[in-house]
Amino acid sequence: MLTHKKYRVKSELHFFTRNDHLKLLEHCPNEEWRAILTLARYAGVRCPCEVMQLRWTDIDWNGKRMSVPNPKWTPHPHKRIMPLFPEVRRKLRTLFELAPDNEFIINQFTNRAKANLAASFMKIAKSAGIGVHMQPLSCMRLSRFSELTGKFGRFCASVWLGVEPEGNEKFIRLMTDIEIQQAADWEGGS
Repeated sequence: MLTHKKYRVKSELHFFTRNDHLKLLEHCPNEEWRAILTLARYAGVRCPCEVMQLRWTDIDWNGKRMSVPNPKWTPHPHKRIMPLFPEVRRKLRTLFELAPDNEFIINQFTNRAKANLAASFMKIAKSAGIGVHMQPLSCMRLSRFSELTGKFGRFCASVWLGVEPEGNEKFIRLMTDIEIQQAADWEGGS
């Protein structure tokens, strides 16, 4: 484990690539699981607390945005607005066409409050031949945060994923292999 003052980076954290995600999707038992993993990886939605509360009324197809419930922010939970990224939009559209009358996006768990997504995810990951990493659903969220931070800046990434823009030591940015290679080949500096 690497430590630097307040920040702790665990070596078990893994950047989930697009290829990792595609392998997982191939081994999902149904479309709801494909939607869960896509929401975790490309929308950075917390699993299970946020994904289990998402309703179809939270999706604004025309505005290309979604409202994500954030039950962790108590005592006044609210919703945050975030873009309906293309990967998420496509996967949700497929799921919506299968069950347009459902209230919730994810319906396969009888007890929404106690859905054990991590155990099911481990089975999917093992079947896909992807190593099981510490807190894999959180690693998907961290991977998206890293991408969004690189493309749109820390402020947008923080607002969209519902984290404090500054001072949140628990939420770290993961480094991609591409960034490491670019830095290794960079001869810049002032």
